[in-house]
Formats: sequence, structure tokens, C-alpha cells
Amino acid sequence: MLQTHHFTRVGGSDEIGSERLEDWSPKTYGNAWDLHGAAINRLAEIVVSDDEFAEQARRLLSSHIRGLLSAVPFEEVKVMIERIVAHAGIWIEAIQAVNNWLYFDRRKTPKELGQKVRALFDQLMPTHPVDLVVIYTRGWQGGFDDPDADFDPDDPGGHDYEYATRESCRLAATVVRDATMLDSALDRLVTSDARNVFPFSRRLAELAGDPVQLFIKALRAAEARSEPANRQFFGGLISGTDQRDPRRARDCIRAALLSPKLKNDAISLIGSSKLQPEDLRLVVSLLQSGDVEPWQCAPLSYGRGLDHLSADQIMPLLDELGRHGPAGHWVTIHMISMYLYGGKPLPKPLADVAYLIMSSSKATIWSK
Repeated sequence: MLQTHHFTRVGGSDEIGSERLEDWSPKTYGNAWDLHGAAINRLAEIVVSDDEFAEQARRLLSSHIRGLLSAVPFEEVKVMIERIVAHAGIWIEAIQAVNNWLYFDRRKTPKELGQKVRALFDQLMPTHPVDLVVIYTRGWQGGFDDPDADFDPDDPGGHDYEYATRESCRLAATVVRDATMLDSALDRLVTSDARNVFPFSRRLAELAGDPVQLFIKALRAAEARSEPANRQFFGGLISGTDQRDPRRARDCIRAALLSPKLKNDAISLIGSSKLQPEDLRLVVSLLQSGDVEPWQCAPLSYGRGLDHLSADQIMPLLDELGRHGPAGHWVTIHMISMYLYGGKPLPKPLADVAYLIMSSSKATIWSK
């Protein structure tokens, strides 16, 4: 009843008894509006109740808001959203749906409707900086657009993927100066599922009076929770600290290694800063002690993280991986392929390693 786009149904199973059932189809726009309106009202009643399916009903409504804005009278959708917001507070999914409509659908609708939806967006957007940060960092990069921009099908390359990132980083300066705001941001983000939080936390570390103390504070907040830590958030803190002082970034990494909450993510966090030879030596020691497994080392090469290092600087890590049998061999080949990405020539030490792995049928140990 909420579906506003094209849909089909498989026939045949509806032939009951001696009479064939006929599909209902609206004869006027009013018939279609009544159908959608009945679904909206029925689900809204569930959302504002204590029903066990309240959250599921809210998700269903939010997933169809964009289509409904173009398919039913605007006031019906607006009233429904306002009713649920009054009951449950900020409705991030509704904000996202309205934002998507403005970017992708506004240009195809009458100007008056576009103005109404734009005003609704302003009404729904919170004003508190931390609430805004949560919204801007929640989705994937490029998934939240400038509400005054329109999608241009003739220029798909013109999409502004950095809008939400810029906004969250701009707000970092406000958040980091206010202890209450900073505590609130940590409380809401350290174990969140925010997907675009790395740039924000990196900016926090760049602006913080003591980035290491900020990292430890965030770590303590995460340790007090049962949910997994948001690795992006902590990786951003390390990256921002590394920009200021690489030695202090290593202090953050050491704190992560001592924490049950982040210990399993330690290698990925090491890769959040610009890798140095001493970082690789640390990884080697972790492999030797059994604190990490070979597969956990693969992310070190992501984003071409090894490009600035020489083959001789990388070899101690590859040597140690080789001592871990096939599991280490697979990771080694992966890291070499990433290091050579873009057509770089194959240095002899890496060529020798690759040859030994590919030509051997056993889990051999090699050395330089």
C-alpha cells in the first residue's frame, strides 16, 4: 500500500473456487491517495503506540517517504512526519529521505512543492551541533547532499561527495571546544554504526588540546559499552594525532593494544597513520607473540598504505608472514599486488618472495 513506483504481481495463485479474482486498480488520483493514506495512518498509529512493532512500522514509513512526497498530497506526509517526531524526537531516516527527494526529485516537480519540501527539511534538521554531526556521519560518504543542490543527469561527475564530510569537520571545531558537547559526541559515536565518522574524529584529534588524552577518553567510553567499538572513529583519532606528532600517534596505538575493546582491531588502527618502519616492526612482534593473525595484516596495504616504503623496509614483515605458512603466504601475495598497483616495477626482494611462494607446493619458510 506504500509502493508508489511500478510494481507487478505474479498471477494464478489467486484463482479460488469457480470465480477468478480481479486486481484492484485506482480509477482516480483520489483513489490512489486514499490507498496510500490508509497505509500511512495505520502505520503511524503503530509508531506512536507501545506496540512491539512500532520501530518496524517507523522503518517502513521512512523507507517510503521519498516516494510518498511525489505521490500523495504533501500535507499528508508532513502531518505524519510531524506526529512521529513529536512522539519520538529527531527522525534521522526521515531527514535522509527528504534530503534524497530534494537532490533527486525536486527538479521534476512543481516549484511550489519543492519549496514546501525544502522548508520541511529545515524544520526536521536539529540545531544542536552533536545532533548534526550524528546525521552527517551516519551514512556512506556522498549519501547526504547539499539541500540546495539538484542532481544533474547530464553531469553525473558533478556530484558533491564531500558535503556531509565538510559539514561534520566544520562542526568539530565547535564540539572540541565544549567539554559537554565533546562528552556527548563520544557517547554517541564511539560504539555507533556511523559510516562516515573518520574525517570528523580525525579533525577532532587535529584540534584537541591533548589528542592522546582524547583517544584514551574515547577508549574508556567504548569500554564501558557492550557494543563493538567504531573502528573508523578510533582510526580517525589516530590519523589526526599522526598529522600533529607521529610519536604521540604511537602512544594511541599502544593504548589500543592494551584494550580488550580494540586489541583485535590494532593492526587496522596502526594503518590509520602513515606507516613507518618501526610500525612494521611492531606488527612483526605482534605476529611473533600470537597477538594477531596473518589475515589481520592485509589492511596495512589498503589505500596504498605501503607505497612510501621501500621494498627493504617491507621485507621484515613479509619474512615473518612467510613463517606462518599458507595463511601468511596469501596475505603476502595480496600485499605485494597492492604495493605494485599502478604498474610500478617489481623490486627484486619482492620478486624473490613472490617466486618462492608461487613455485613451492609446501608451506616453506624463506628469508632474504
